Amino acid sequence: MRNTSLPISLSITSGLVADYVQRKSGLDDLIQVAPDLPSIQEYASRRQLDPEVRKTLCQVLEEQYASVEMSPETRKNLDLLKREETVTVTTGHQICLLTGPFFSISKIASAIALARQVSSAVPVFWMATEDHDFEEINHVEIFGKRVSWDQPSGAPVGRMLTASIETFLSEVEELFGPGQLNPAWIEKWRSAYAHDHLANATRQLFNDLFGHLGLVILDADDARLKVHFSEIIAKELSGSFSEHAMLATNRNLESMGYKAQVTPRDINLFMVLDGVRQRITRNRNGVATADESAKWTEQELMEWLQQHPGDFSPNVVLRPVYQECILPNVAYIGGPGEVAYWLQLKDVFQEAGINLPAIVLRDHFVPVSKAVSRKMESLGLEDSDIFKDPQEVIQHLLQDEHMDWREDEEAYAKWWEHVIARFIGLDPTLAKAAEAEKTKAENGFRRLQDKAARAVRSNHETTVNKVNAIHSSLFPEGAPIERVANLFQFAPEDPVELIDFMVETCAPTRHLIHVIRI
Repeated sequence: MRNTSLPISLSITSGLVADYVQRKSGLDDLIQVAPDLPSIQEYASRRQLDPEVRKTLCQVLEEQYASVEMSPETRKNLDLLKREETVTVTTGHQICLLTGPFFSISKIASAIALARQVSSAVPVFWMATEDHDFEEINHVEIFGKRVSWDQPSGAPVGRMLTASIETFLSEVEELFGPGQLNPAWIEKWRSAYAHDHLANATRQLFNDLFGHLGLVILDADDARLKVHFSEIIAKELSGSFSEHAMLATNRNLESMGYKAQVTPRDINLFMVLDGVRQRITRNRNGVATADESAKWTEQELMEWLQQHPGDFSPNVVLRPVYQECILPNVAYIGGPGEVAYWLQLKDVFQEAGINLPAIVLRDHFVPVSKAVSRKMESLGLEDSDIFKDPQEVIQHLLQDEHMDWREDEEAYAKWWEHVIARFIGLDPTLAKAAEAEKTKAENGFRRLQDKAARAVRSNHETTVNKVNAIHSSLFPEGAPIERVANLFQFAPEDPVELIDFMVETCAPTRHLIHVIRI
């Protein structure tokens, strides 16, 4: 494998996140800890977590790992997490099947790399087990083909049973040619998804991939952890504090010319009722589910909270607050969309009485397959050419074949000046007609030039097709390949080798995009 690291500005060219990583003036007001290593290290030296919360966290983690063969590196980090000086670097993602799109791996690799640079830090992967949008995670895309797991949905996805997933796994296996996919990893897939619930299955699979790097995997859908979040839940139920705080920040962002990524609701919480996660909202009599199938007075809901804190689930606005309540976190690693909405949260955190961690953009990766790499080499393309418009690349490659019209255009222009001057000398009223004829002739000349360019393109169809094939492979339907394709597509024999290379390549806080020739 070979890597070329390039500035992230080649990929993220405009908007809030682009300005944030460039530390544009005014955006520092949206954060508490700057996304650079000295600031994160300084914050780590004073980051504290309530001892009781830490005790609960470690107890929950120990129980969750009971069914997993824990690596020595993760065992060491779990033991470190019991110490008051230990902090965490966290990233989170939906629990997509078979790790989902490649960028989920990029996020974890970035978190591990940053944790290595921060004293007394361990990397944590926050599994988004409480999400209930099953259609976002029920599939995997490999070699441009999508395989889905058909299953009724509505429950928090981490609680879903895996009993019917065998057909899905077999269909994915069939996408690979004979001998391409390491049989050992086929067994690991089946071993992981033999766990009863999707959360446990996902933990097993990610432990197989990242355990040797000491990654700690957390499922925060646990009533014991939510006890420590219950005061903030009560504050939200009684006064919708997060909506008011975020709307103020959104207005500020809009005044600076940015569009808010997330719009808060009047209550930024869900409830899990009869196994189904439902949004709750305020009405004139109290609180109800969005479809009003269940209703409560505020007092009734407060009593419910005291008795069943695990039934309450934060949405995208309060999930980060919940995370910082129960982890000694110093930095959150996120993609562009996540960074954008975390930048809306400073006032929400302040109202909750919780510190906002450093918000760090993940490293980006462009995994280039052997086939695509060969095409690039045959054309003499550099890795930076990946991010150029394909028409620009084609034009550059064919520029030696294009006729240079500059001398002809200059001579043509001088000839028309001479001709128009003669007509005006004969009769000044002919000036407008002469200019009109000149314009017609110039337009015709340009059309001829365009036809000549098309002739060159036609004569070099192979080059044109190769460039377009490279671009469509790395940006299928316009999306970066890491947002579409799966890890196992690029490393069917040994995904761990690729992951280790990515971790060594990552340079969190430097805002890079890495082109990996596999």
